[in-house]
Amino acid sequence: MRRQQFKIAGLILILVALVAAVVFLKTPPQTEGEEKERDGDVTAQMEDNDANGIHGKLLQSDSVIQITEVSVENDDDSYCIARGEDGYTIREFPEGRLDEDMLTDVLNLLLQVQVSEELGEQEQLEQFGLGTGGTRVHMTDENGADWAFTVGDMLRGNENMCYVLLKEQVYVAEGFPRRLCEGRKAFYKLNLIDVKADKETENVLEYLTIGGTHFEEEICITQSPQSGSGYLMEAPAYGEVMFAETDMTAQRISIPDSLSGVTAEAVIYENADTDERKECGLEEPYAVAEYGINGERHTIRVSDVCEGRRYMMVDEDPAIYTVEEIRVNAWADASADHLRTAYLWLVDVTGLDRLVIETEGSRYEYRIERQKQDGDETLRVYYEDKELDADGVWLPFYQQLLGMPILSTKKPPAWEEQPEYTITYYNSGQNGKEPVVIELCREPDSGRYAALLNGRFAGVLREDTVKAVMESVDKVNRDGDKR
Repeated sequence: MRRQQFKIAGLILILVALVAAVVFLKTPPQTEGEEKERDGDVTAQMEDNDANGIHGKLLQSDSVIQITEVSVENDDDSYCIARGEDGYTIREFPEGRLDEDMLTDVLNLLLQVQVSEELGEQEQLEQFGLGTGGTRVHMTDENGADWAFTVGDMLRGNENMCYVLLKEQVYVAEGFPRRLCEGRKAFYKLNLIDVKADKETENVLEYLTIGGTHFEEEICITQSPQSGSGYLMEAPAYGEVMFAETDMTAQRISIPDSLSGVTAEAVIYENADTDERKECGLEEPYAVAEYGINGERHTIRVSDVCEGRRYMMVDEDPAIYTVEEIRVNAWADASADHLRTAYLWLVDVTGLDRLVIETEGSRYEYRIERQKQDGDETLRVYYEDKELDADGVWLPFYQQLLGMPILSTKKPPAWEEQPEYTITYYNSGQNGKEPVVIELCREPDSGRYAALLNGRFAGVLREDTVKAVMESVDKVNRDGDKR
């Protein structure tokens, strides 16, 4: 019995020894470097990576890497990143155009690339995009170490992974910064103009001229305190300008907002020549905006729309960019008819002293007074020796007079020198003491009138619009008697 117990104990000892031997054989010996890594947080990180099928960093090093230089070359481009006293730069890059933050981010990502799978040596490298079409990268650090590797295709369905050839071994790398393979153009600043006002104030245009092949005549707009909106159109027709407000739900950015912040999508040509400008429709641009805003002066040129985007050049920058339609459409597709208000001029009745309407044979003068009583103001209107019903008759007529809609801002070839109707507003209120004079001159054989605002062409009116207002004059004088 005791002999049997000894046999069982011996078998158990043999089994334990065999299990320990198997575990020992399956565990690879640790190098000195690995022992150091497992002393801190990196150990935990690498263990987590193994649990998720990730096998550590692609660019291994026994010390902290400080990159000194990265050379990148493929079939489309070649460039060199170097570290200087003030950080990283790309050699021979246009001054002021490098996005330094983006470059630093890409280099930081490069050091964090993980190996997801090891494929070993492969004979047919082309199937991984690692042949002649790959991007060749050579990197050195401050310790004299260097890495030479080739970046190939992305994995289908996973743009975060790509194939990398390093020391004749093919790896599946996760988190590789693909911008590194896109060439030096990928590191251009794309925020080209940023002169936005603070959140409490609006972007204010000091002046704006829009021209180009899309426009028969330049549109010229200036800032002016004379108009309620703060803007005046100087050409092709004189009058107040109203800008539509930004509404992102309607995919609309206002002209001031569009011009205060200009962001491109990508660089097409770094230093465009004549042929490249012609190719992109920028030798004779579709639209050109020259403007001043928030104290800065800029010029933007854009092409016509091509597949939802336009080509663009900014100021003296020789590069050609692409830009989304929504960012420039407000001014590039603008028209004077839509920018100029539909009314000739608004004269606030609260400051109106007199209104005079003259025709070829008649003159109608209305005198306006205001009486204050118990904090309320009463409007009183007089024609000749009688007082008119201000609220019930005269004010509706006044609104009709102000609201005569402009048909077109295109200047006709000719009109009668002598006005058929003249309307003069004497206003001591917000528009100052200078009267506002509107002259309506008939166009020969057209059934329309050219309107002049203080002697300047303001737009074209339909004949029936003018006639309807003038017929209302007699009705006001006849039926408006308050007595």
